[in-house]
Amino acid sequence: MSDVLAGPILRRVDFNQVNIWLASNGPLDLKGELYVSDDLVTNIGVSNPRSVKLGDGLYVHLVRIFPVGDAKYPKDKLLCYDLKFTKADGSEESLTRDNHDVIFAGGRGVHLPSFFIPSSFKNVLHGSCRKPHAKQSVKGWNKVDQLSCGADLIEKHLLDLNERPVALFLTGDQIYADDVAMPLLAMSMKKSKELMGWDERIPVDANGSEVIPAKIKLGGRARDLKLNNHGFTSGESDNHLLTFGEFASMYLAAFGGEVSLPTSREEFANMHSTSNGASAYRWDRERALKFFSTRTDIRRLLANIPVYMIFDDHEVTDDWNLNINWEEKMYGNAFGRRVISNGLAAYWAFQGWGNDPDKFDDHFIEIISNHLNSKEVRGAGANEFDEKMLDQSSVDRWAYLLPTDPFTVVLDTRTQREAGSGGNSGACCLMNQNARQWLQSVLEQEQQRRGENYPLLLVSATPVFGFARMERLQEIASRLGLSVAAIDKESWKEGFHQLQYTITESSCVIDAVTILSGDVHYSFSVVDNFCNAAGSKTPVAQLTSSPLSNSPAGGFVGKNLLKVNKGEFPEMVRPIEGHKCAVTSLNQLGLVAFDQSGFAAKQVLVSKKSLTSAAENSLTYQFDRDGG
Repeated sequence: MSDVLAGPILRRVDFNQVNIWLASNGPLDLKGELYVSDDLVTNIGVSNPRSVKLGDGLYVHLVRIFPVGDAKYPKDKLLCYDLKFTKADGSEESLTRDNHDVIFAGGRGVHLPSFFIPSSFKNVLHGSCRKPHAKQSVKGWNKVDQLSCGADLIEKHLLDLNERPVALFLTGDQIYADDVAMPLLAMSMKKSKELMGWDERIPVDANGSEVIPAKIKLGGRARDLKLNNHGFTSGESDNHLLTFGEFASMYLAAFGGEVSLPTSREEFANMHSTSNGASAYRWDRERALKFFSTRTDIRRLLANIPVYMIFDDHEVTDDWNLNINWEEKMYGNAFGRRVISNGLAAYWAFQGWGNDPDKFDDHFIEIISNHLNSKEVRGAGANEFDEKMLDQSSVDRWAYLLPTDPFTVVLDTRTQREAGSGGNSGACCLMNQNARQWLQSVLEQEQQRRGENYPLLLVSATPVFGFARMERLQEIASRLGLSVAAIDKESWKEGFHQLQYTITESSCVIDAVTILSGDVHYSFSVVDNFCNAAGSKTPVAQLTSSPLSNSPAGGFVGKNLLKVNKGEFPEMVRPIEGHKCAVTSLNQLGLVAFDQSGFAAKQVLVSKKSLTSAAENSLTYQFDRDGG
């Protein structure tokens, strides 16, 4: 039998389909079965699995389970799924039943991974920014991957569907491709060769020059490969992921796969002279090991809740598609094109495919698979791969919709941009005109389907309502001559009014809008309004949860800038615990509760202080349509 590398991960779920993702090191003859939890004998689904070979030792699988005939899956019932594979002798064996890597100990009679399809959202988890080697943001706390808090919440409310979270939204930077610690790159390079079967090469120019990233010593990629000359703007690119196999290796680790980090003694000879040496390696390795020590919790969580994901920049590279000038330089050379293509192909395989499988036809999948398995650096297949990955003509390739209540729209704020007021070198509008027209169209179609007004859940990696103080400081820094990349000037300040117009001036009326966001490395909640030209107001609750594992924005200076005194920024909701600050840089997971109208009623920031402590409610923000 082939070994499971990561998964199962429960992906898109509704009353017409259940999708389960898995990665393995070889082919698997899979099938999925679906049960109501009180009848684990009667299978209510028809299995339709798809497997894709992406390397000699990497297969990704999406097991789709559809209702029998014209039936619909039941709502508000605990459902369980089983994944089975066929052995060489023709018999079947379960990958999930009583597998304590994916079910909860003491599961109260639930012997399979479980979930439910709600009539309406009650409790939803969300978070962003998971950097394994980041320092802990709170003095006295241990290093913890706070995404693991979600497993605690599922286990606590396993059978209580009124309290159990119904979905998990990961809103960007699920991996960090540019900011990679030396021990993580050492692991990724070794794993990459196992997955792909060769040391991948990347074209450097149009003259036939190529580079083998695995030959570059740790800590030396930015210098030896002159990444800045190819358009990369990350300040932390010494160990940048470059090949598809390296991106894939990082995803496997992030999603609960096996992790093996060499010691600094083993890797000392492979460290570049520009690196910080064995001491930095050792500290990064220690923090990363603590981060990955909750990997079983991560596997259980991802197997027992529908997971929806969207990229921000770090899945590919820092400042990805920052502005028009950035795109022209990056995509104007063979090296930059291939690295971005590798990052996007990995995003599709590990994140994008499961969000909305029907978007990706056989031709799209075959282009990726054929290129990666050909082991060719140049030629027609490689060119087609780059062209398909970098094609931005489809406004909704990565954006997607969910038929939930509230109606959910997950935005792509990275590949559908347009120049802002600063022109080609300034900050971009995060959605271009075509993308805004698409959004308006889907909102109007949803009203036609429902025949009435409805609540909207909008997922945007970047907060739509930014923290005014931080955005003001960015504006001052920009006027002083700092580049857009240096100050990370990527916000909805450019394009806010166009987005507001799109939502409020369509022929439908949105009752209320809830926005889930991440990105900024601090968390806050806002109650405000979208206003139309006639002065009518649509209430908005924006809930920002960031980071799951990273340092505060701006370090010590940024941490102090986050302090908000009473009376400042009245749109910001203060936590009920009585804290002075409405903004926190705490590493945490967001838990959002919705009211009966489909509007967010509360956001709780959940965290744990150590690996052995239980998840606790750290801060609670309550609000209503009237702003409070």
